[in-house]
Amino acid sequence: MGGATVGAEYRRVHVRNPSANAALAYPSNFVRTTKYTLLTFLPLFLFESFQKVANGYFLVVSALQCISAISNTNGIPATLPTLLLILAVDATFAIIEDLKRRQADTIANGRQTHKLQNNQSLKPFIPTTWSDLQVGDIVKIHNHEPVPADLLILSVPAKFTRDEAGACYIETKSLDGETSLKLRQALSTTARFTAATELFFLRGHATVEQPNNSIHSFKGFLELEGDRKNEKAAITISNMLLRGSTLRSTPYIYGLVINTGMDTKIILGNRRTPSKHSHLEHQINLYIGILVVILIVFCCAAATGNLIWTNSTMMPYIYLNQKSSESTQWLLSFFYYFLLMYQFVPISLYVSMGTAKYLQAKFIEWDLSMYHSSSNTPATVRSMSLNEELGQITHVVTDKTGTLTSNIMQFRRCCIRGISYGHSCMHLRRSIKKHPSTKIDFTAADEDKFVNFETTELLSQLDRGDGYYISLFFTILAVCHSVIRECDENDPERIIYSAASSDEQALVCGAKVMDFVFLSRTTKELTIAIRGTIHHFDILATLEFDSNRRRMSIVVRDAQINTIFLFTKGADSGMEKIIKVPTGDFMCKMNEATSRYVRDYATEGFRTLLVGYKPIDEAWFQRWLVRYEASLQSIRDVELRQRGCDNRIDACMREIEIDLELLGATAVEDKLQDYVGETISTLRAAGMKLWMLTGDKEETAINIGLATNLLLDSMHNITLNEKLQPTIVELTAELRTYYFQFSKSSKPKANTSVSSTIRSRIAANSISTLTTRSKSQATLSPSRISLGTSLPHRNEREYSLLVSGGALDVLLQDNLCRELFMKVAEKCGAVIAYRVSPSQKATLVRLLMNNSTRSLRRVLAIGDGANDIPMLQEAHIGVGISGQEGMQAANSSDFAIAQFSYLRTLLLVHGRNNYERIAKLILYILYKNILLISSQYWFTWFTGVSGQKIYLEIGVQLYNVLFTSLPIVLLAVLDADLPNDFIAKLPILYKAGPRQSYLNHKCFISVVLSAIAESLFITFTSVKGLSCNDSNGSSPGLWLIGAVVLTLVVALANLKLIWWQHSIHQFSYAAYFGSIFLWVIIAVVCSDSFLLSGFAWFELYPLTFHQPSVLLVLLLVITTVIILSTFSIKAYMVMVHPTASDIVKEIHSCQTCSVDIGPMIQNLLEPAKAPSNPLSKVLDTSHRSIQPATTH
Repeated sequence: MGGATVGAEYRRVHVRNPSANAALAYPSNFVRTTKYTLLTFLPLFLFESFQKVANGYFLVVSALQCISAISNTNGIPATLPTLLLILAVDATFAIIEDLKRRQADTIANGRQTHKLQNNQSLKPFIPTTWSDLQVGDIVKIHNHEPVPADLLILSVPAKFTRDEAGACYIETKSLDGETSLKLRQALSTTARFTAATELFFLRGHATVEQPNNSIHSFKGFLELEGDRKNEKAAITISNMLLRGSTLRSTPYIYGLVINTGMDTKIILGNRRTPSKHSHLEHQINLYIGILVVILIVFCCAAATGNLIWTNSTMMPYIYLNQKSSESTQWLLSFFYYFLLMYQFVPISLYVSMGTAKYLQAKFIEWDLSMYHSSSNTPATVRSMSLNEELGQITHVVTDKTGTLTSNIMQFRRCCIRGISYGHSCMHLRRSIKKHPSTKIDFTAADEDKFVNFETTELLSQLDRGDGYYISLFFTILAVCHSVIRECDENDPERIIYSAASSDEQALVCGAKVMDFVFLSRTTKELTIAIRGTIHHFDILATLEFDSNRRRMSIVVRDAQINTIFLFTKGADSGMEKIIKVPTGDFMCKMNEATSRYVRDYATEGFRTLLVGYKPIDEAWFQRWLVRYEASLQSIRDVELRQRGCDNRIDACMREIEIDLELLGATAVEDKLQDYVGETISTLRAAGMKLWMLTGDKEETAINIGLATNLLLDSMHNITLNEKLQPTIVELTAELRTYYFQFSKSSKPKANTSVSSTIRSRIAANSISTLTTRSKSQATLSPSRISLGTSLPHRNEREYSLLVSGGALDVLLQDNLCRELFMKVAEKCGAVIAYRVSPSQKATLVRLLMNNSTRSLRRVLAIGDGANDIPMLQEAHIGVGISGQEGMQAANSSDFAIAQFSYLRTLLLVHGRNNYERIAKLILYILYKNILLISSQYWFTWFTGVSGQKIYLEIGVQLYNVLFTSLPIVLLAVLDADLPNDFIAKLPILYKAGPRQSYLNHKCFISVVLSAIAESLFITFTSVKGLSCNDSNGSSPGLWLIGAVVLTLVVALANLKLIWWQHSIHQFSYAAYFGSIFLWVIIAVVCSDSFLLSGFAWFELYPLTFHQPSVLLVLLLVITTVIILSTFSIKAYMVMVHPTASDIVKEIHSCQTCSVDIGPMIQNLLEPAKAPSNPLSKVLDTSHRSIQPATTH
């Protein structure tokens, strides 16, 4: 970040003064996003690599192997080649990723733009590369051209556009993910410089903020030399074009380069999402720590045994000259055994996990059931390290708009002066034909997408001439908005609206259906067509929407009647304070009727806005405008407003937004996405708790909750809001009451804040209307329990909790109240937080994650908008939906999908399978390494605890790399106990994940003890079974025993994995037996080469199998371990203690089985009610239900 500062927060940019800017040491516009350079690659890569404990561990082992006194490899670092191979693989991936960044940098830096020359010529602007731009240069950006740096808009020539000079449009999709166009305007003091010759003589300086990553704000001011008024023109974000945006619908603009290269906002904002680690990774660290402790115990025992044996056996042999002390001998023995057994900690674990997770991620992305064909959007995995975490989710926190709903708004109803219009009938096409307007292409697709409104009654009133307020209402909808009309280069007459808000798009299209058509806008004028007649409105001031005011206002002058109006629309919470108190019986009844209809609209699940207006006196307005514009030009007031402090800008807004006439209200429908209700029911059946966080009002939130099956009619409702419990004392008392009632297992009395009237409307309207908007025709009933339906939780208390954003503000201030809230929320089957802000969403997710609990809690957050990003990044897993609000949420998430319903497949199928697969991979790799090393360890006790190595070193080094690597990776990618569609129909099977059924302390201890016991059996059988003399009268040597032991270890490690696998493919058999024969082939090759095997192994292995005792030992061990041990235990567990998966697999194998298996699995998961032998009873029931086959 270069440049001298003007004060602590600002810096100065000189206009077209390269020498002055060079003295300030601003960076060039060359951008480098690569992680490494030729000089820094090796030190940086090694530093990052050895931050992994495993890499550092094996580096220490390699160093110890070089010490001859303790080395069992003749001072050769035998582990180093394997470590270097792993580092080489990691380095290759790092280089490939960095080369992609370098290629992208080369393309970006080599792009061309046009810069104003330093000398006058016929071609004032010359082509130049982006990397050659400097701070203070003036550039020319053409239509559809990306912006090369952060630019201050100097001017926009008017003769090439329909707008006045100064207005331009940009697309910021690459910057913030939003697809709608945004209006930007030139600085008022420079907008007149529309010719290149004028810009050539432009001089001055801009005082601007220090470079930062805030893409939604900018502050500074520009001073021009020779300006007689000596004015400082304030610079805001509306005057800036940021690098990463694209100029649209504007032939070209002139801009001043403010920030370059690494100082631009998009580069400063390229921060990676917070690093997340799965729960299994923490378990791995714990288990590796335990293995290290076991290794140390083994080494201590062996070193002690060696010392005792030496003292008792070697003492008479004085000529051996044992000069070292006992402590030195013990220490040397300890490290010798450590080097002998260091592979107790598996070197291949992280490599195998990384390979498996990469392939798992590809299968998720290739899953056609999560491919959205209409938008050509597949599922995307952005954090493959969290694949298995998808199988352990306990809580799902979801946004509403664009996540549960489609965020495709339709104008459905409106209320004007206390009268409601619109009856959900589609007569638009007929209405348009009957009342044609200007020559505008209004396609059927437009009306179907944004409007579903009956217009006949309203148009009839307008035809009769008694619709003044109707005309005023739709005029406000056509004027008070931030929608932009985008140019269609192929058809200039066609209207294409681009809106940052889908609500505004629907309202403008609703006005268009009524023949109030928004045509164009400039910075100072807005044009609409009212029933075919062109009307111009002078824009005097625009009070943009913000989340605090929750409304938008525009001050316009109607050019035809020369009257100033304030038009305002906003949420009821933002409008109720500024509406004039009605006077007279008629006005009171009209306002009451409007409020009643707004509640009705909200009850039907519609998003509502109030519409108001007032005429303004000319003289008063001019005085107000002077104060308002002065406050906008004040950098101090802009800063205070950005920090949320009192400021003159907000004060001026409050001054004019007062005493408005309430004209009416709008109702916009946000349709539910397909299969949302079924998905929520399935997730609940899978044992997940669901929270919905929305900014909508209470009635809308309740209605959507019921329509999506988030709320059930049987639920008892608890409501917390600032009206019922306005203080922290009352909130705490209310929560404490419910907490103690929950603790006593008594059902609390339902809160009556949701009135019976609303409940009756919900029952009458919501379920019959909103639910049918989902494409699915089959609504899941909680009373039905069958394959593919939701299974109720018998022990789950059916409560729902509704909390407002205002109540959250209060309760989050007190630790006790916050803790009580989380305990009560945990007892509820559904939680809905309404009127919440983005920061409150993230806070709730953080509370849910950090709340202390005995059981594992994993939180998944899902959303589609930029305001959901804090929540997605806070949760254990963030799932972004690529929707109408752009790709910003999807780009900032761990996983991205196109529809909420895809969450069912992502969690229940891929999450469940990947969790079980990775758990098996971890346990298997621990097992096979313990089996290998423990067999060597037990042998040393047969040789006077000497630490004699019996394995061929090349066999040990390739054991993890070649002989046991491929089968487990295949299992971790392809293994599945049931078909995917079958798994999705049985959500109750998912509960094994949150319960950690596949990887827990019991599983770990079982695998460790099994490996140690089997290794002891292998060594003992091999030593004793081969102790007899052969036909030549000679006894087998230790190297022959070692060859047999290693062969048994490789064979058992592969064959035992077959019993761990659910589904075996043909290439699985090839992997298993191919790995075994690969060892045999390498052993034979090494035996034929003295250089590879040394004297001990030379010509040994081919002779091994010529001895009958060897074959008998191999047969005995494999038969005992695999058949009598593994198979017997597995059969016993399946028959006596089956899992839900075991039962379902057995029933699924009966293709004609029609038994209802839901209750059987439910009983199985309730041990108190489970039969003594549930599998036999279930199978008896299922087999009796199978129709006898016809004999031929």
